[in-house]
Amino acid sequence: MKTTQDLHVHTHLSICAEPFATPEAYIEKALEIGLTSLGIADHLWDSAVPLDDHPWKGFYGEQNYAHTALSREEFAKIDTKGIRILFGAEGEYDPVNHGIGLTEEVCQKLDFLLIPNSHTHMMMPKDYYEPKQKHADFMLKAYFDIINCPLSGYITSIAHPFAAVACKPYPSGDLYPLISYNQYKEAFDAAKEKSIAFEINTSGLLKYTKDEIKSLPRLDVFRIAKECGCKFTFGSDAHQPESLESIRCADLLREILKLTDEDILTI
Repeated sequence: MKTTQDLHVHTHLSICAEPFATPEAYIEKALEIGLTSLGIADHLWDSAVPLDDHPWKGFYGEQNYAHTALSREEFAKIDTKGIRILFGAEGEYDPVNHGIGLTEEVCQKLDFLLIPNSHTHMMMPKDYYEPKQKHADFMLKAYFDIINCPLSGYITSIAHPFAAVACKPYPSGDLYPLISYNQYKEAFDAAKEKSIAFEINTSGLLKYTKDEIKSLPRLDVFRIAKECGCKFTFGSDAHQPESLESIRCADLLREILKLTDEDILTI
């Protein structure tokens, strides 16, 4: 079955997205590439969760629910031309409180919720980059803090799991082998029990050949998740309309990982 849902799209309301990442532009691009459903996942930190002691206050200070919910108003003003729009969020790990930067009140307003354990460029102390094992251990701890937090029942999928976003000192792929098979299995078994899925993030994959994609270290991680009976979502992590193109890789990834329709969580 062709992948027609992209569950990780950032509009201009995300501070890191392009100003031209508008509802109109996304609708036109979605139609062009054959998508039928877009999940709007702008970055979100609930203003009811204090940011005073957090070094990322500058990024998340304005990314509250009142701000991100403006996308609902923007999409309501246009013709979505049959494209189904889901209004969710990419929330955030809160290492100070060992949970996520949201409240239940806000979670209840969302159609879906993505939470990353891998925004280490923001959430991890800089001296954790070396040794690499310390970096990998941070992501594993973040992961368990996330899925064991009181709001874990609202989490739809773990965004780009263990992917060490924006890791500049070395390739993020170096970190995957530093977490053992048994650690991954424990992690995925726990998520399966809570019905939390895992995002297969297609961002940047168009530059690779099929053989190169097959050899990506992250695929071994997803194979363990599949072995544990976990479900998957697909997301382009687009920060501009052209980036939706990467979702075309989803069908190739389904083939490589031998995923059936039963393995995919479609909202």
